[in-house]
Amino acid sequence: MFEAAYMARTNGMELLGTELAPDWFVHGGSFQEGLTWEDRVTNQRSNRLNVAGEEELNRASQHKSDPEVRFHYRYQAAFLAWEAAKLMPNNSDETALVLYTAGSWLQLRDPETADIF
Repeated sequence: MFEAAYMARTNGMELLGTELAPDWFVHGGSFQEGLTWEDRVTNQRSNRLNVAGEEELNRASQHKSDPEVRFHYRYQAAFLAWEAAKLMPNNSDETALVLYTAGSWLQLRDPETADIF
């Protein structure tokens, strides 16, 4: 299970990343810019080209990342590692290493969540 977590962390953008917000895979994750479906809703009245239809807006609003934050797949990877640690013996060095590693994936962007690990 930890191998799956590691794979989600190292290849998460390609496997789980969103094309637009919040991950912006369209820019390789390097930039946070572009038109989102929410922008198309607010600009619908002034937009004369490429107007979003009701069906498209409904479909887009039904899909969210979990959590709805940039690089959300890192959270998915970390909590998958958490599940792996729950299957391991308490107070072992290996379990501590899994939790430490998972926390390190989040520590720069979200130190509070990383502290859980």
